[in-house]
Amino acid sequence: MFTIFSLLFLQTSLFTPVTTGPVVTNGGDSRSVNWFDFDRDSDLDLFISNGKKDGENNFFYLNNGDGTFTAIDTLAINKDGSPSVGATAGDFNNDGFPDLFVSTWYGLKNYLYLNDQGKRFIEVSESPVMKDLSYAETGSFGDYDRDGWLDLFVTISAGNTRNFLYRNDGSGKFTKLAQTGFLNHRFSSRTADFVDINSDTYPDIFVTNEYGQAENLYLGSAAGSFSSAAPTSISGLAGNTTSASWEDLDNDGDFDLILTNYGNEKNHLLFNKGNLQFEKSGFTPWSSDVSNSFSSATGDVDNDGDLDVLITNAFSASGGKLVNFFYLNDGSGQFSDASHLLPADSGWVYGASFADYDGDGHLDLALAACFGESENNRLYRNNGNGNNWIQFDLEGVKSNRSGIGAILHIYSSSNGKMLHQTRRMSGQSGYGSQTLRIHAGLGTSEVADSVVILWASGIRQKLENVPSNQLYPVKEDTLAAVSVKEEPVTPNLFKLHGSYPNPFNPAATITYSISEPLKTGKLEFTIFDITGKQVDSFSPPETSPGTYKLTLQSAGWSSGHYLVRLSDGLRSDSILITLVK
Repeated sequence: MFTIFSLLFLQTSLFTPVTTGPVVTNGGDSRSVNWFDFDRDSDLDLFISNGKKDGENNFFYLNNGDGTFTAIDTLAINKDGSPSVGATAGDFNNDGFPDLFVSTWYGLKNYLYLNDQGKRFIEVSESPVMKDLSYAETGSFGDYDRDGWLDLFVTISAGNTRNFLYRNDGSGKFTKLAQTGFLNHRFSSRTADFVDINSDTYPDIFVTNEYGQAENLYLGSAAGSFSSAAPTSISGLAGNTTSASWEDLDNDGDFDLILTNYGNEKNHLLFNKGNLQFEKSGFTPWSSDVSNSFSSATGDVDNDGDLDVLITNAFSASGGKLVNFFYLNDGSGQFSDASHLLPADSGWVYGASFADYDGDGHLDLALAACFGESENNRLYRNNGNGNNWIQFDLEGVKSNRSGIGAILHIYSSSNGKMLHQTRRMSGQSGYGSQTLRIHAGLGTSEVADSVVILWASGIRQKLENVPSNQLYPVKEDTLAAVSVKEEPVTPNLFKLHGSYPNPFNPAATITYSISEPLKTGKLEFTIFDITGKQVDSFSPPETSPGTYKLTLQSAGWSSGHYLVRLSDGLRSDSILITLVK
């Protein structure tokens, strides 16, 4: 629902192309777009990788804090001379400064760089991350075992097409996991992301594949292991898939999925219906636009309280230039084609990412261009409007310092309408793209009523009455009321398998199983609201080995997220459910 102001505003372009400065006057065969605060001065710096076959140095631009950039070409990340492809930034040694991984194609080594206190990058040549020669597409940082240290997943698209997973040993050093189990799968994988898809608080891994191969979903667990579980609503779409974005596009509290495809295929928007069920949008523009797409980027460009979508296009069969797609969200996940609101230019674009680089609260846009292996990259400045906004920089304590894996639930009201927005800090979104800062539009609201942060550690932290139009640094509160991180269940005597439907109203069916007789002989369900307050508890009727279902009634509960915990007094298992009234 747009305000009258927004309707007038949308008659003109949302963005103005930046035509001067190093970002838009450097050309190359560019691939990734990564926004992160290299020197911790509270503004976002910009890294763009270049993938020319014969090798090409990458671009790095230091934000001057006044809306301009300085090109830096003296850092290690500028001097690899390799065909670089994807990249991911994250503080893997937990010293407070974001580090960087850059993937390389053509059977060459990848690169891992340590940020030395915002002064330089140091190539970590002794790391196993740099020992593997491969056709690597992208990488993504994420804490799959929830130990507070960032691990690294790398996708491989040619040659020996088994993907890599490197575990952080707790000191910033990586160990390559054996390529068995799900790491023995052979697909032409393009991108990957760590994201909690089934809301059990454990990071899952989603991988996109090309050449008609189905996408892979690997569900994480308390033991740090993964199991394949891609539903047919996703795996049945197999195509030339290049990238994915997991974001809450319909403001219902869970993450929906955008898949981009090349080869004159359609892209897909899939709404998360809970319990690993997804429904493909059959509405335009998703059902009508056909092109060669490589990345998706999401951001609330008009600050009205919902996420809009950019789709980049490149490598047309005819060799001709292409324009990108831009879709505006109406707040319910329905989109209208608003490509005319982008500056009128064309070419080939790989990665793209929104970020507020000039600090005015309105999301700007950087595009990594590659037409003719020499096209200048693009930077668009958001023209802004009168809507309010809020931004967060996260610092983990028990979680990784970058806050990657954290999920924010932002509650406010605009024009008399309640808004519940969900954002997450990710190691990758779209193709080789990332912004290490959380942004949300608030529309007419001058305050966020509450912001609930679900940290990667399991800690839940609540901020109340947060004024708009500010950037907030938030440090993880290790004394927060409720943590959902429990001791691993060894052996796994019982398990919560999920809730259906999710979101629900008024009742949800909870499925749980017991594998062998319980040592204590008893079980108890406990329900907590988003603040950590207990709202219900009861003992289930069945405690013998078997699989059972019970109905959970929500009488007297308010709309929102709830933690369902099953415990035998020695250990527990938890899931998140959402009530929508």
